[in-house]
Amino acid sequence: MSKIVDLTLPIHEGMTTYPSPWHPPTEISILGRHHIEGRMTRKLTIGTHSGTHVDSPLHFIPGATPIDEVPLETLVGRAKLIDMSHKKARGVITRADLEGCGVQPQKGDRIVVRTDWSDHIYERDFYQAYPSFSKDALEWLIEKGIIFLAMDTPSPDGPQDKLVPGEISPMHYLLMSNGVVVCEYLTDLKKITQPEFTIFALPLRIQGSDGAAARVVAILD
Repeated sequence: MSKIVDLTLPIHEGMTTYPSPWHPPTEISILGRHHIEGRMTRKLTIGTHSGTHVDSPLHFIPGATPIDEVPLETLVGRAKLIDMSHKKARGVITRADLEGCGVQPQKGDRIVVRTDWSDHIYERDFYQAYPSFSKDALEWLIEKGIIFLAMDTPSPDGPQDKLVPGEISPMHYLLMSNGVVVCEYLTDLKKITQPEFTIFALPLRIQGSDGAAARVVAILD
């Protein structure tokens, strides 16, 4: 019997968001109340890259595919898990790490990388010390022909790479310029107990957007 594992961080007031002007804090306001309006409604203010979300290539590539045009076939299907949970704070995942991990990506694959960094989501160094990827590691995945890369960290770029207005994030750009769709801020990857599984990573269908919050689940056989 199949088992469903939720890989999505909860959305809530005060949730962890990247501290920059282009990533607004999440705000949730109650508008309708049962005892007055006779119904419960809320207003949600959230950035397109807050919490568990999918980046479309438009995030860094002008004129590239927006989130509502990313093919569902990219976001839904079989995925391969790469376990890098031995990488600790500020660890870098290298090409040699991937070549020796026992997983051989093939053209059209979806890859999910586990570090368990989501366990640190409420700690002060969440954005200062997360494991990241070297350029040659991502080039190896691109050479293999992957179409989707998901992770339980906030970014493929390293915490040492400071985001400056007007400058690109090099690892994001490398992936997206090669058509790879990126999913960030997964959680509970330790609950995936098999090397391959089915993933559903479905972002909100925001027309023309650079990304969107997503409900991501794994279906285990």
